[in-house]
Amino acid sequence: MLKEVQAYVQRIAEVISEVIGLDVTIVDKNSIRIAGTGSFAKQIGKRSPIGSAINIVRERGERISIFEPGKEDTCKKCKMFNNCKSSARMISPILVSGKVEGFLVMDALDQEQRKRLILAEANYLNFISQMSDLIANKLALNVTISKLSAIINAVHEGIVAIDETGTITSWNEYATMALNAPDEYLEGKKVWEIFKLNLSSINHVLEYGQDIVHIEIKSVDALGASTYIGDVHPIFSQEKIIGALLVFREMKEVHKLYSRYLSGGSDFAFDGLIGDSSTMKALKEKALRVAKSNSTVLIRGESGTGKELLARAIHSASARKKGPFIVINCGAIPETLLESELFGYEEGAFTGAKKGGRPGKFELANGGTLFLDEIGDMPLHLQ
Repeated sequence: MLKEVQAYVQRIAEVISEVIGLDVTIVDKNSIRIAGTGSFAKQIGKRSPIGSAINIVRERGERISIFEPGKEDTCKKCKMFNNCKSSARMISPILVSGKVEGFLVMDALDQEQRKRLILAEANYLNFISQMSDLIANKLALNVTISKLSAIINAVHEGIVAIDETGTITSWNEYATMALNAPDEYLEGKKVWEIFKLNLSSINHVLEYGQDIVHIEIKSVDALGASTYIGDVHPIFSQEKIIGALLVFREMKEVHKLYSRYLSGGSDFAFDGLIGDSSTMKALKEKALRVAKSNSTVLIRGESGTGKELLARAIHSASARKKGPFIVINCGAIPETLLESELFGYEEGAFTGAKKGGRPGKFELANGGTLFLDEIGDMPLHLQ
């Protein structure tokens, strides 16, 4: 864990050393030196002596002072017991969530430094504890960031963060996949260099802090001009707007989810059709053969005889079973609206058309099955 922030802990070690005039080393939980100053600088990456007082701190989880190195009981198991160059030493554990993740060590290398440590022991112990906590907080923050990153990357939506100038500052993995753009392409770009956006809407979010939801956006031509549905949310820090989040999903994914919702559970097998008569067996066999083809199927029968169940069974046995099963009651749709219901429409196509348009049932059923129920009730020219 300390290795991940090695540059940071090295700076901490250097600052401590400059402030108190002692050599400082920072050791991880495996006894590997991660940072160091003075005589410890050349030992970075090496293991601390076997049996050193660090092991006692590891066991106790609390700081210790050693003013007689090589003579105290804490030093007896140390490999350097008879050859210790330290005149005095203080060791503080670096604790993260109650677990020892490393050690902060301050060393006095002459009698003058040793005397200073002894005379101001309480002050030095308090200082080394605070510095250990500072490092521990950095480690805990890194853990939190890693967890948040994992959560954000697990979200099946694109997330792009921008600062108050519209510059992209961060994004999740789904965003790069949906945009088909590598990290280096997004880094430092203005959001309008990636998306065709209404800039007044973005400025409205950044200025007034109000969400904008369910807007249709497109990527720039260089990225394929793909269509997405998205929201824009402000980012606040200390009650000040510092940027915004653009959360988006590919339109085709939205259509797929909508289609699945409309399908109402299309997983229905032929075994669910009750009946063992020769007629029913022949019907199932014929339907099963048809299910293996891409042919359009006409199912005839009186109302309430299970035409839709048979259609669902055919769908579930076909190569399209993973696609949506969309049902439309043709007899319930006015003749004037049937075309827009089946094929959809663009925004502004007619009076009352929904903003952003609406996909037709054929588009929603793409890759699956469209069941035109009560098609016999439609006018002949529409059939």
